[in-house]
Formats: sequence, structure tokens, C-alpha cells
Amino acid sequence: MPETKNDSVLKFSGDDVVGYVRKLSNAKTEAAQLIPGQTSFEIDFKRDADTKDTKDGGFQTSSSLETDVEIDFINNTSKIADQLIDSIMNNEVMEIWGVNRKRKNKDGKYYAWYMRGVVSEDDNSNDAGDKSERDVSFAIQ
Repeated sequence: MPETKNDSVLKFSGDDVVGYVRKLSNAKTEAAQLIPGQTSFEIDFKRDADTKDTKDGGFQTSSSLETDVEIDFINNTSKIADQLIDSIMNNEVMEIWGVNRKRKNKDGKYYAWYMRGVVSEDDNSNDAGDKSERDVSFAIQ
């Protein structure tokens, strides 16, 4: 189907969506930081739904929203990379932004998801002959 002027199709690649993070306890003193060397930013939204049979027919119910966030990056010595490991070791709450760098509103502000959570997994891969990589997952509140 050919595109028309009314189509609101967004064309961006995975390179356009990046993660910024910050310790919640540092919110008053520092800006969120881009995690350097990102290779992947994944966000999954899910909500379970069920139908309860009643005498009047089916009644739809749904559970609360669950969100999973995972950011992969080349291991580095940045301040924010260190804060991510601190989060899992000390159960510290992080603020996470998934920012789409190709999508702005009329005021020039980027489209982003904002979340709070703790690092639930920090997988450090150190294979011979390869760059050290980290795969960080967040338990979103």
C-alpha cells in the first residue's frame, strides 16, 4: 500500500532507542547518563488477561502491567556502569529512561519511557578474544 501524507509511520532503527539511567538517590544532584557502548535496549510490556464466566456471559479481567527492561553494553569504567553494579549489590533504586532519539514532539522533547527499578541481574560475559560485555536486567516497580 503506498504511503500518503496522512500516514503516521515512524521509521527508525534499533540504534535510535537508547537507555539513560541514574540512581534515584542522586536525582537532585546529577542528570541521567547515557550508558556508553550500548548494543541493545529491550523493553517488554505485558498484562495477563482472563475471562470469568458469569450467568450473563464472559467478564473480562486483567492483571497489573508488568515491565521488563534489559540493556546490553560493552563493559566500561564509566561512573554509570559502576552504579549499575552498586544497584544490584545494595538494592538501590535506579531511574531508567528508554529514549527514542528519532521521535520528538512539537516542543522538541524526545519520546521516552520512564521507569524506576533495581538491577535484578548483571551478567558479565568475558570470553577469550572478545570484548567484555554486560547484560543488565531491571526489576521495574
